[in-house]
Amino acid sequence: MLIARRSLALAPAWEGSPGRSSLAGLAFVTSVEPGEAAWVPGEVLDDDRARAALAALVAPGGRPFDTHGAKALDRGLLGLGIDVGTLDIDTEVACYLLDPAE
Repeated sequence: MLIARRSLALAPAWEGSPGRSSLAGLAFVTSVEPGEAAWVPGEVLDDDRARAALAALVAPGGRPFDTHGAKALDRGLLGLGIDVGTLDIDTEVACYLLDPAE
């Protein structure tokens, strides 16, 4: 039996230039109804256990996730030793494909 897993929505915030500066934090959507999110401050990722948990979440075989600006997120996480392998949708790319002139 195949079980569908819903994608996790993940949004990074940066201290400066996206993907080239430190993560200020990560927002995870925890509930679509009524629209709730959890904020993880960037300092939390200084902890080895927190980085390992995030790495397991986004590693191949982990939970698929959607984000906006996946290239910057991938670059930022790679700097923390986290290799992203479960990206499902990058809304930045999707927007470009819908209207390349924008």
